[in-house]
Amino acid sequence: MSDSFFKDIPEFLETRVNESLDARSKSLSQFKELGPPDHVHTTKVNTRNPSKEVGTYHFVSGIDASSSASLAAYLNTLSYSLDKSQQWFSKSQSWSISHSVYCCYNAFSRMDVRVEAKVPGGVETYVIDENGQKHKMDARMWLETYMSSVLRSLLYSDELYSRFTGHRKFNPIPNPDIEIRFFEAFEELFPVGYILGSSPEIRVPTNVNNHLVRGFFAYVRQNCRFSAALNSLEKLHINSPEVSVLLAELYLLMDHEVHAVRVLHEALQKQRMSADLLVLQAKYLVSKERFDLALTSAKRAVHASPSEFIPWICLAEVYLHLEDFDSALLALNSCPMYTYYERDVYPIPPPTKAHLPLPVNFPKEELEGENGGGRAGSMEAVDPYLARLPSPSLRGTFAKVYELLTLICSKIGWDDLLRVRSSVFVMEEEYRSLNENGKVDPETREDETSNIQQNGNESTLDKPEAIMSGSAQNLNVHSKRLCERWLDNLFMVLYEDLRVFTIWRAEYTHFRSQGLVYRKSPMEWEILGEVAFRLHHRVEAVEAFCACLDNMFSFKAWKTMLIICAEDNNIELVLTAIAKLTLSNYRWYQEYSPFLLEHIKIRIMQDGALKMKSILASTRLDPYILNLIHKLYFEWAIAFQIPGHEL
Repeated sequence: MSDSFFKDIPEFLETRVNESLDARSKSLSQFKELGPPDHVHTTKVNTRNPSKEVGTYHFVSGIDASSSASLAAYLNTLSYSLDKSQQWFSKSQSWSISHSVYCCYNAFSRMDVRVEAKVPGGVETYVIDENGQKHKMDARMWLETYMSSVLRSLLYSDELYSRFTGHRKFNPIPNPDIEIRFFEAFEELFPVGYILGSSPEIRVPTNVNNHLVRGFFAYVRQNCRFSAALNSLEKLHINSPEVSVLLAELYLLMDHEVHAVRVLHEALQKQRMSADLLVLQAKYLVSKERFDLALTSAKRAVHASPSEFIPWICLAEVYLHLEDFDSALLALNSCPMYTYYERDVYPIPPPTKAHLPLPVNFPKEELEGENGGGRAGSMEAVDPYLARLPSPSLRGTFAKVYELLTLICSKIGWDDLLRVRSSVFVMEEEYRSLNENGKVDPETREDETSNIQQNGNESTLDKPEAIMSGSAQNLNVHSKRLCERWLDNLFMVLYEDLRVFTIWRAEYTHFRSQGLVYRKSPMEWEILGEVAFRLHHRVEAVEAFCACLDNMFSFKAWKTMLIICAEDNNIELVLTAIAKLTLSNYRWYQEYSPFLLEHIKIRIMQDGALKMKSILASTRLDPYILNLIHKLYFEWAIAFQIPGHEL
């Protein structure tokens, strides 16, 4: 008799049975927001020796968590995936599932819901709190658990590198019939949505700024479910006036600008100091290029909520459109910055063995570079200086400010950016002069930022602290402000990116002039492409990503190429990128990607599904990919009646 393991499901073998479950239980008190993905544990016994058992586990998202029956149904499907044709644990032994557990975190009640299925036996359902105590389930708990599960799928499915390997991802709302439960749950849980927390840019979650509302709008945008969403918000608006901002935002998504403006106007008559309403008004005015009016709204939003990040970053964006770069930098310097919390994870002891099977008939050659390099190129040496660039590690509010800083730099250049910086902030020499005269308290000045060790060729860029323009010397130093230490750090981060880009282009030009080939490893091309894209040099970014993709498959490169090609309205390359990313996701058990669905939806609405199918049919893509795209996207478009699905 042969051993068995799941033929099409990822699986990890525990050193000790239940050790992954124990690790999850011990970490419940550490989860801060929506919680980790669902955890599925199976206990397998030897059919000849029932006393011998092993434990395995995997992760999953998008399973219907509205009842014990739906979770037990998933556990039941595992037995059909046992593959008795291959060997795993040892020869001449077969295994069967004796016990399985499905764990789903309830982010509202901060408890872990668990459904246990025993063979023989029945199904037991309970919840575990952070102290390890068991409690009974009720209807309210199931509603919260269902919504927690859906929100994790809607908001976290596109994370580039999941902290959990072997993570299956499914569409949590695959058809309109199932969405009814989603909207009903949203309406019922709306008053307590703030419990879930919010995006990293929000300091204090509110009824209209939290993960529940974020997930609601993510779903509505993705599936164009405007009528149902409008019905839900109008019902909530009766008892919650603050919902006005959500109604106005929805009307703007629907291109019903007259309704949106009317709602904004009426709401601001009653809530004159609502930062949410004022920010939305400012963004709408920016979209109409009325930057002068947007400035008034943005300033009022800052006055209404000075301790929140979003009003300040909105003000900085308006100043950027007005090309008032001095004020833009001052607004950025005033932004309240928040600590970024990583996604909820928990440490699990290393597995004895990992089983990560390929899907049946999977065309793995499609995930290789144009020259057949596969992922092998990624193992080539990478310049340590490139590998240690600090900008990719920026998160939350720091990433958003850095994005605006790069936009300013792309508009006026590095030298002018430093001149603007020296005109509004006290520079190091000026600070020393004031300090020597006893006019500045040393404790009020943040420590100066030290440089990232330099490696390789020197560029012609001046370091941020080195610029002292003549005009700045003549200004009244007392009218300047002290630059926050974190903003000083971001200037240095920008300097490092610019330095890499400048050296790369100088070397490339030199090699071209000498008739030589400029060589980099695929991973180095990927990094250079990311640097160019961050600095808004799209042509150079495409050049680097193409060089990378010639020799290896890169999810990052294809994803960024998709964004660039979508902006250029290059439908052929957009569809090629979608096909490559879809296949890569499917290889790693991901059938649901909000990012890809959003791009597919836009193309269907602009070009029609028939034209897209014709273009795909004319490519050299494997039929396996074409069938996959039809199953995951075109059938979805038909189910949700996405405009253009019939054209």
